[in-house]
Amino acid sequence: MSNLILTLVREYVNTDNTVGSLYANGEFIGYTLEDAMRSVKIPKETAIPCGFYKVTLSMSNRFGRVMPLLHDVSGFSGVRIHGGNDEDDTEGCPLLGAERSKNRVWNCSKVNRDLIDLIEEYDSCFLSVVYYADKR
Repeated sequence: MSNLILTLVREYVNTDNTVGSLYANGEFIGYTLEDAMRSVKIPKETAIPCGFYKVTLSMSNRFGRVMPLLHDVSGFSGVRIHGGNDEDDTEGCPLLGAERSKNRVWNCSKVNRDLIDLIEEYDSCFLSVVYYADKR
């Protein structure tokens, strides 16, 4: 059985959002943007907890297309990896783009399609979300 391990490394924590990078089996895929990390969840304004999640592909009723879905995210439902540009485009979901600035990601379509194609090549997929507060 072949597993795809995605790793989302949170790198910059801002007041309104969290910016990071996504890797697939150690290879860089793209940049991420999420809502702000908070100790107390504010609905539709809080990043998912750090942790390890099963990922499957399924049809999103909201977006009308197949997208990666994260399973068993405590306190959240319907968390998907998808395109978008800033915290207004997410309600807790990690956004994935090919380029980034301090508080935005963009050029999302191809990198998200590539991620879906990659997930389809494996028997199973998991996402590890990590944040190293002290990078020294």
